[in-house]
Amino acid sequence: MEHTRKIEIEQPGLIGALSRSWHLTRGHKARIFVIFILFGVLTTVAVGAVGGILMTALGDDLLWLWTYLAVAIIASAEAVFMAVIYHDLRIAVDGVDTEEIAAVFD
Repeated sequence: MEHTRKIEIEQPGLIGALSRSWHLTRGHKARIFVIFILFGVLTTVAVGAVGGILMTALGDDLLWLWTYLAVAIIASAEAVFMAVIYHDLRIAVDGVDTEEIAAVFD
């Protein structure tokens, strides 16, 4: 007999969501903070370096294109980081596995 647990979609409101987030990140806040600071520093250096190279090679004409492309790539990578951190915290804190998290969308 297979035992599966159905996870309900949380709709706790603003205060409930902040409380849930506080609980979920307990003991991990410093590590999450450091990850996002490192990500910010690394992306700033990378974008600046590539932007500088492109500006030297192509001039100012296409620099706007690089800016939009860089913002899209960085925003996408940051969203993936947040999803991975949430996934890993749910497993570590709540003992929920990937299938249970995905079952919310069934």
